Amino acid sequence: MRRTSSILALLGAVVFSVGATVAQTTLTATLAGGTGGDQDGTGYAVVTFTGTKVDYSILVQNIASPTAAYVRRAADDSLALDLQVAFIGNLATGSLTASASTVTAVLGNPAAYYVTVVNAEFSAGAIRGALMATSEQTIVIIPVIATLKGQAGSNFKSDLVLGNQASTPIDVVAEWYPTGQTLTGPARTATLTVPAAGQRFTSEAPATLFQASETRGGLILRSFSPFSAQVRTYNDQRAAGQGTFGQFVDGLPEAKAMTTGVMYGLSQGGPFRTNIGWFNPTGSSVNVTFAAHAADGTKLGEVSATVPPFGNDIRAVFSLITGVANTTQPDFFVTYQASAAIFVFATVNDNTTNDGIHVAAKPLS
Repeated sequence: MRRTSSILALLGAVVFSVGATVAQTTLTATLAGGTGGDQDGTGYAVVTFTGTKVDYSILVQNIASPTAAYVRRAADDSLALDLQVAFIGNLATGSLTASASTVTAVLGNPAAYYVTVVNAEFSAGAIRGALMATSEQTIVIIPVIATLKGQAGSNFKSDLVLGNQASTPIDVVAEWYPTGQTLTGPARTATLTVPAAGQRFTSEAPATLFQASETRGGLILRSFSPFSAQVRTYNDQRAAGQGTFGQFVDGLPEAKAMTTGVMYGLSQGGPFRTNIGWFNPTGSSVNVTFAAHAADGTKLGEVSATVPPFGNDIRAVFSLITGVANTTQPDFFVTYQASAAIFVFATVNDNTTNDGIHVAAKPLS
C-alpha cells in the first residue's frame, strides 16, 4: 500500500495558509467470529473520518486470506461503506471518500454499525465487531525513530520497548513510515508479541524490524489491548569507547495529536543546536505554520508548509523557519498551528557530545 517518490519539498516560493481545521474522529472495532463466523478468528479495525475522507487499518488473525471488508448497518446488514481493502498478510490499510450523509449517520451512532471481514470460506463474514469510540493506548504513536549517521560523527540508533500489564500476551503491530516517501500506508510492518505482565525490548528497531538503514521515520503501533511504548534514541559511540548519549521518547496515544502547540526551552548557536520534527499519522495532507519567538515573545520569523499523508521529517530550526535576522538564539521557543492534529517536537542537541533532549509540544491555548 505504498508508492515511493522524491521527498515533498516543504519550503519553496509558495507559502501555504493553515486554513480551517477539519474535524477528525477515530472509531475502532474489536473483531471476532461469533455466530456464523470463524470461531478462531480475531481482529481489530481502526476507522478515521476526516470530513468525508475515511482512513482505515484492519488487523486480522487466525482466518483464511481476507477478500473484502465492509462497514454495515446492524439493523438490517445494509452496506454503509465498502472499504475496498487489499490485505498484505494480515494487515490492510487504505482510504476512500464517503458521502456526507453516510459519515453523518455513522458518527451519529457508531454502535449501530459494524466492521466485517469476509473471505472465501465465510462469504457472509469471517469476523465482525461494532464500531465504538477509540480506546486510548490501543493506538500509540512514536513520532521519530532512527538509524542514521548525523553531524559531527554522530551515529543515531533507536531501541523500542513495549509494555503489557494484561494477564495474557498481546500482539502489537508496528507500522513503519520512513521519511522521504509518498505513502498511502505503512512501508513495512512487523508483529511483536509482548508477554503477559511483561515487556518486549527491540534493539535498533528500524534495522531489526524493518531492515532499514541510514534513515528515520515515524511508527504507528496498534493492538487489540492497551499497551505502552517508549523509545530511546541515542548517539552510539561505543566503538570509540565513549558510550552512548541518548534521549527518551514516550509513545503517545493517537488522541494526543494537536492542532496547536509550543516547544519551550530551545537554543541555537554556540554550544547547542535545535531541530524541529513532525509526524502526520493520517492519510490526509496537513497545512502547518511554524513560528519562532524570542524569550520575550517577539516573533522572529514564521513559515508555512504542507505535510503529506503519513509525512514526517526533522529540520534544523532556521533552515525550516527562514528569514530570521539573527540565527544565534540562545533562548527562544517555537509554536505551530495546523489544519489537522499532528505530532510536533523539538530536539536540543549538544554540539560537543551530540547528546540530545527531546521536547514534546505542549498545548497552546
